[in-house]
Amino acid sequence: MSPHLSVWHFLAGLALFVYAMGLLEASLKQLAGRSLKKFLEKQTSSKLKAISGGALVTAVLQSSSIVNLTVLAFVGAGILSMKHALSVMMGANLGTTLSNWIIVFLGFKMNLEYITYPILGMSLFGLFFLKNNFIKGIVHFTIGFSLLFISIEWMKTSAMNLMSLVSFNLLNHYSPYLFIIIGFLLTALIQSSSAMMVITLTAIHIGSIDFIHAAGIVIGSELGTSIKVVFGGLAGSIDKRRVAFGNFYFNLFTLIISAVLLYPLTWLILDVLIISDPLIALVFLQSGINLLAIIIAYPFIGYYADWIQHHFQTDDRDRLTKYLHNVDVEDIDQAISALYKELQHLIHEALRIQRIAFHLEQDERQLSIFTTIHKQGDANYEVQYARLKILHGEVLKYITRLSPLIQDKDANARLVHAIEIARNTLRAAKNIKDIKHNLEELENSTNDVMFERFVILQRAEESFINKYEKIIAMPTAQWPQPIHNIIQQPIQEEYDKMLHESLQSLQRGQISEAEISSLMNLYREIYSAHKAWSNILEEYMSV
Repeated sequence: MSPHLSVWHFLAGLALFVYAMGLLEASLKQLAGRSLKKFLEKQTSSKLKAISGGALVTAVLQSSSIVNLTVLAFVGAGILSMKHALSVMMGANLGTTLSNWIIVFLGFKMNLEYITYPILGMSLFGLFFLKNNFIKGIVHFTIGFSLLFISIEWMKTSAMNLMSLVSFNLLNHYSPYLFIIIGFLLTALIQSSSAMMVITLTAIHIGSIDFIHAAGIVIGSELGTSIKVVFGGLAGSIDKRRVAFGNFYFNLFTLIISAVLLYPLTWLILDVLIISDPLIALVFLQSGINLLAIIIAYPFIGYYADWIQHHFQTDDRDRLTKYLHNVDVEDIDQAISALYKELQHLIHEALRIQRIAFHLEQDERQLSIFTTIHKQGDANYEVQYARLKILHGEVLKYITRLSPLIQDKDANARLVHAIEIARNTLRAAKNIKDIKHNLEELENSTNDVMFERFVILQRAEESFINKYEKIIAMPTAQWPQPIHNIIQQPIQEEYDKMLHESLQSLQRGQISEAEISSLMNLYREIYSAHKAWSNILEEYMSV
């Protein structure tokens, strides 16, 4: 094999390895599903249980990324405290090292080509049954498992060819601390500590670097892999950012401790424990430094969580509410006034994400509540809708705190109307969320008539939202009368018109039976959403 081809063969093997790991992660996450979440939720009553739970789940799933990103989601939902979330992530760092033990014994100590190729070939038959989610998960797992070890063989073979042509001995003249930086940078770049470990194992397997330099790469990779979690937390709540950076700082602590003890640890493993196999010695070092960091940090986890909480202070940019947090419920008149201002804020945000569903957003200002202080850009629609639900919940929680303090009949009636306004706002958003995938199908349809339907819906929705925003921004005394005829009657007329035109298209054979069914569902949900918006105006008029 030529040198150039060996390089590309190695890079292809690395790409295949990263893809295989991703396939394994996705399949195991799918197979674990609710069980993973329930286990993590129950296994966090103490620091020790949280650490052991994180290590166990990561060892089974072979992916710290799944566990860490699940933990971030739990923190964002308020299921996990920061102390226990940090403990789970510490355990995940240890649990992920098990995959490297498996890679060493199965990928480097055994030749699995005789079983991986047949497994990969037989997995193709399972592709015919991918409608079953369980079978889909199993097939993707077997494909990922096979490709994982095939990719290792590719990298081993190409690395050996390169070794015979190029001398890497000069690398051993550099300081191992330089390799810590290299390990960090490369892992941060490829976002896979497992891939970085395989590269390092391959290098030490063919003798291109010695043990202490390989150890430097492994130590650097411990910090590099946490970059993914940091990015996962940037666009979230303040608690998610706290946990993400808490994990980063802990991995930085692990790196510093390991760097300081690099030569003593090397002496302990090679000369005291006399682990002669450099591959086993390397994964032993990786597991050892993670365990050592956990043991040192364990007594201080509570203090560490408090420091992180103090270090990342909550400010107004992290709040979803715009008015409620500024007014105490004891001041009833001000509280009711703030409540109705917050309801308008809720309505405004619901209309914004409705624009996004119909691809009507014009610029980043349409996403003000959902952009982060780090300017990460648009969050995806599902995240935006989830945050809208949280804002809706904050409004209802405020009402439940305010309600027992109110004795006045008129004030109580205003609370009842407020509940209905909040309920109808979320109902309208839910109606649109339920058909978002239908809208995407309609927009991407190859049938020109169906695409034209999307354009008509888009224009009609833009007209409706513009009119609605104009009305809701005015004082109720200035609203055009009667409000029912201004909003509800055009909704009914537009619905009847679209229904009639679509039925005509079906009769002319321009659209199929399946397409008319999809259109009917779209019209029904949009009509229901518009009725909810109309009900909101009626509630405001009754206040």
